[in-house]
Amino acid sequence: MKLVFDLDGTLFASGELATKAFKRVFDELGLMSPSDQDLVNTLGYPINEIWEMLLPNESEEVKSKASSLMEEIENQMIKDGEGNLFPEVIETLEKLRDRGHKLYILSNCDEPYLDIVSEVFKLEEIFTKRYCASMFPGKSKTEILKKILDGDTVGIMVGDRFHDITAGKDNSISTVWCNYGYSKEELKPDFEIATFSELYGIVLSLEDKI
Repeated sequence: MKLVFDLDGTLFASGELATKAFKRVFDELGLMSPSDQDLVNTLGYPINEIWEMLLPNESEEVKSKASSLMEEIENQMIKDGEGNLFPEVIETLEKLRDRGHKLYILSNCDEPYLDIVSEVFKLEEIFTKRYCASMFPGKSKTEILKKILDGDTVGIMVGDRFHDITAGKDNSISTVWCNYGYSKEELKPDFEIATFSELYGIVLSLEDKI
């Protein structure tokens, strides 16, 4: 079975890291930073949408500069040891992999960020493949997930944002909402988990139906 995972708010606890990086970006640009909650609320959105949300009245040049600064600052912070995976992520993923499931990452982040997180936390050793939005310009998460599934009708999409649940439902696979992540929106997933390790039991229950 193909198990597809969002990154921020699902595998990677990036909230505090991202908030600090955002504030440094606003400081560099000489702009007043939004509240911490407003910053965290953007996590999991496509990069271009994040800057539309945070800098609605600024020029495209300023938004582009902000995006470049964020990538540079955040990636360096991760290299320097800031940020962590959520508890029991590695252990649970390894158990799922060892049961023969194919694991994928599908994130709205940019490729350098995905690569840095994967390298630092050794995710390359666990996942079959890792994908992000910047690899498929103009494509939605629903469309990218369809490419990953490649005709498979049994799978699970795991994430904390409506993008993840929508993508799973649009592709007619099971959906799991991580309620410990960064979204408190009204979602209607097939399953809900409060800790990542709970996913293992859900997968086992779905195996019995294959």
